[in-house]
Amino acid sequence: MSGVILACMRDRRRVGFAVATVRSCALRLSPDNIEAHEPQLFQGDGVVRAVVNPVAGVRADDHGVCLGALFEDVDWSTPGATEPDGSYAIVRHDERGIELVTDILGSRALWYVLTDDFLLASTSQRALVMLLGDFQPNAETVAWMVSSGYLGPEIGWDQRARRLGGGVHLRLDRATWQLSSTTRTITYRPVAASYDEHIARLREAVFTACRDVDLSGTTWALPLSGGHDSRGLLVGLLQSGKRPTCVTWGLAASLEQPGNDASVARDLARHFGLEHQYFALDSPTEPMRDVLTRFLIASEGRAEDFSAYTDGMKTWERLFTSGVTTLLRGDTPGVGSGQGRPYDPINDFHCRAMIGRALMVDDYPADHLVRRLGLARQHFPERLRRRPGETLGCYRDRMHNEYKVATMFGALNDPKCAYIEVANPLFHRAFVKAVSELPDELRQWEKGYADMVGTLVPEVPFAKHHAEAQADELQQWHSLSDELLGELSTTPEADTLPPGARAEIVAQLKKPAPPVPAKVRVWRMAKKTVPTRALRLVPPRPHVTTRAVAFHAYMVSRMATILADDARWGCAQTGKANESPVGRSSA
Repeated sequence: MSGVILACMRDRRRVGFAVATVRSCALRLSPDNIEAHEPQLFQGDGVVRAVVNPVAGVRADDHGVCLGALFEDVDWSTPGATEPDGSYAIVRHDERGIELVTDILGSRALWYVLTDDFLLASTSQRALVMLLGDFQPNAETVAWMVSSGYLGPEIGWDQRARRLGGGVHLRLDRATWQLSSTTRTITYRPVAASYDEHIARLREAVFTACRDVDLSGTTWALPLSGGHDSRGLLVGLLQSGKRPTCVTWGLAASLEQPGNDASVARDLARHFGLEHQYFALDSPTEPMRDVLTRFLIASEGRAEDFSAYTDGMKTWERLFTSGVTTLLRGDTPGVGSGQGRPYDPINDFHCRAMIGRALMVDDYPADHLVRRLGLARQHFPERLRRRPGETLGCYRDRMHNEYKVATMFGALNDPKCAYIEVANPLFHRAFVKAVSELPDELRQWEKGYADMVGTLVPEVPFAKHHAEAQADELQQWHSLSDELLGELSTTPEADTLPPGARAEIVAQLKKPAPPVPAKVRVWRMAKKTVPTRALRLVPPRPHVTTRAVAFHAYMVSRMATILADDARWGCAQTGKANESPVGRSSA
């Protein structure tokens, strides 16, 4: 992965989970297209632990494991120590307690299951199901995946698994067997300063973050696009004396299209005399089922975003076999949530659903396919709702920080982390502080950050087009359509979709695709010609096509089969007598 698996027995005299079983579990998580590294094992004082596919840069000692990157040289592994500055997932333990710690934004997932007899924790949901030896589907997770394309707030495929949010420090007291936790959050307190002063602070914060990120012992690369985030990171790294190898992926034709992410990234690398590698993601040569299975196993089905993995994970295989161990990403704390630039905050709904991507079944029109599938009721945490007196700009960015990064961006890290490590330098406290002190108008549309980055390399314009195939283009691939129909036309043993949902989706898939609604067509045209400020007056509504819903349902179906197979494997490893390791789905 690199990843981590930890099992702790309440009764320290019991063997519980054998080292050999945990090792085999770690090996089973490794992708099938690489020769993964041997798991790094630890056993002592009732704790069994494995590092999955350990690569250079992973920190491990007798008290813990740290995945990701740190921005300071501090004690990270001693339970009770202050949470370090960094981009990471940490597990640590001693005779008194077990601790799970996530970075301020939750960029790496940590899942756990606590019973009366043991604690299981891992970066992998599949590992938990293997060690539990059975799979108990979560109907609410199914509803979130179908309605939004993501798993929802802090819940997993198995109803017993819980994901830590960002900035969480969870502790299990081994004497009382009780959990306690604290949570660190980002608070927006705008500082009175001039525009130029704010821009200067942002610039200096980027340079500080790139100077402090510890890449010692690693072979690292920078994914370079034509946008703001990776460009700011590139200049910051160069400023600190770090010269990256730059990598970009997308359609082959994108490299020759002016204004495309691919061609702009190449021009930017040339501008600084840097090595630039381009990985083409055109139609796969392998059967579509094999391509999708590899994507689902690597991502554990947490996110719908398949466009960067249409080559059957070959890009990541090549990076791994070439010796790259760490990838730096330019994810940022809330600075206007740039992915939603046309959707500036109109009301609470737009902050949550259109920008935060927490789109629920009840958000769809009454006649939409999603409303006819009998999906379970969804719960949206009170802490993620808009607070009294909170500006829409602050709510938008809090949704980004406390929901979108962990639920969406963290999920997008999983397929990459199946092969190499990922670090986010812009989660540095200095950058988080600089962003939190911006007034709303400089966080709006990433204005302050975009303006700052624009001053760094004015000679190279920003990109206007994506390098990868977009979702509506992928949905036109006949091989993908045939695979969706084939899967949804059958009922596997581990079926977690509601009764009748498959037939309803298949019936709609077989119909000719309806024309895009006129309002949506007008909106798409307007985005290219109408100033962003004007678009605020005509906010969009959810438009999720039948094929998109079918793809979400496909992910649900295939992940249920994968997890059921993991449960059977776990039964065989632990010798449990369980004829049916797949339980009922819980609402």
